[in-house]
Amino acid sequence: MQFEKVRPNAVTIASMLSVCAQLSVMMLCKEVHGYLLRKEFESNILVSNSLITTYAKCGDISSSWAIFEKMPERNEVSWNSILLGLGMHGHADETFGLFERMEAAGMKPDRVTFTALLSACSHAGRVEEGLKYFKRMVQDYKIEPQLEQYTCMVDLLGRAGHLSHAYDIILTMPCGPDDRIWGSLLGSCKIHGDERLAEIVADHIFELDPTSIGYRTLLANLYEDYGKWNEVTRIRSDIRGMGLKKTPGCSWIEVDSNVHIFTAGDKSHNQSEEIYITIDSLTSETRKAGYIPQPLTVSVGLDEVSNENLISIKDDDLLFSVASRKNNQKVSTEMMIG
Repeated sequence: MQFEKVRPNAVTIASMLSVCAQLSVMMLCKEVHGYLLRKEFESNILVSNSLITTYAKCGDISSSWAIFEKMPERNEVSWNSILLGLGMHGHADETFGLFERMEAAGMKPDRVTFTALLSACSHAGRVEEGLKYFKRMVQDYKIEPQLEQYTCMVDLLGRAGHLSHAYDIILTMPCGPDDRIWGSLLGSCKIHGDERLAEIVADHIFELDPTSIGYRTLLANLYEDYGKWNEVTRIRSDIRGMGLKKTPGCSWIEVDSNVHIFTAGDKSHNQSEEIYITIDSLTSETRKAGYIPQPLTVSVGLDEVSNENLISIKDDDLLFSVASRKNNQKVSTEMMIG
């Protein structure tokens, strides 16, 4: 566009920022922001809202807040964008305070607003406040909760260990549950070690999505925690019998404009020997600090990865190893876990 001397408009800029947000590439976000400042685009509400969201997703909530506070004019999206950003980063008190400002400014909250509030409560473990805002949404603003808000409540209660309450919400909510809300509760069962409820929840998940390998792996991991290797073997057999295959997660890091991609157990990098030495060093340091890594097997769905010593080298371990080595050399790095 610049080569053709076509001037971008607010929609073009918002689209660019959306890409930056999805990739969480901070440096590119700042480059776009710099262009906006030079071209005096920042006063546009659509652009400012996009900047708030992008900086939040890139991990810089302070910049999101600064942009919001400097906006000469705000709409509902502006308030919701910064509320979602604060909630995403677990800044519960700031989220609550901003919601009060929103009400005082005469802005009417919607479902997105309450999703942000419930998300903040979930990340900060604020169960009582979460229940209060859910009640206010229904009683004060006459907003009928939908699946997104119910999922937030199940996540909030599940993280805090209120598994029975979370289960009751799923059973009694008027909209039909999907595998995501059941999956949230299954993850909480894994965290809090509720094997009985996990089996019940898993049955619901597999009824909705019989080919789900991710949730089968999660259930197998719970059985591993209890040493129920027969159950682990059964799940592995089911996965093979159904022809399912787990796609390994990957991480990538940009170092001096070069992108390095890693998957679990990866040894294809030309500096893999040095990277694994760094991982050993970092693991040793964390052990000295009192942290004992939880043994992780990869016996379900990832046959090609070695489970030597029952410890898996994950893709993000490799990524942080590279980041550690490169930061010691004082070079610029951008990290992304996918």
